[in-house]
Amino acid sequence: NGVTALSYAMPITYQELQLVKGLFESIGILRVVEEKQLNDYIAAAGSSAAYIYYMVKAIEEGAVAQGIDAETAQIVASRVLIGAAKAMETSKKSADELLASIATPKGTTAEALNVMEKNGFSQIMADAMLACTKRAKDMDIINLP
Repeated sequence: NGVTALSYAMPITYQELQLVKGLFESIGILRVVEEKQLNDYIAAAGSSAAYIYYMVKAIEEGAVAQGIDAETAQIVASRVLIGAAKAMETSKKSADELLASIATPKGTTAEALNVMEKNGFSQIMADAMLACTKRAKDMDIINLP
């Protein structure tokens, strides 16, 4: 269920490339990218599960702070995550469309989203991803010229 970014250089035969692509496609989605983009994919695909876990942890902690027991908070947060992921995958709607479908104007979800936006949630995510990519380049994970 993962996403793999693949870059290749010649000399590689068509058959070799198809074999490698087939291996990665058997375990998830494959995107063939230019070599210079590989570090960017570390932030978008390689590390992004940790961002989601961090968000789920915050939801769990928020639920506990409001009086929900820790076990129930974990179950609720993980099930909501699974449901949201399935909706994104099966509905083919954009994140904005899905947000609009559950955030009734002036409702509870809209209020929560307003707080997130006011506190810079989107910018925090963008900054985190840029920091991840910069660190990958600093560590020379993908040795690019």
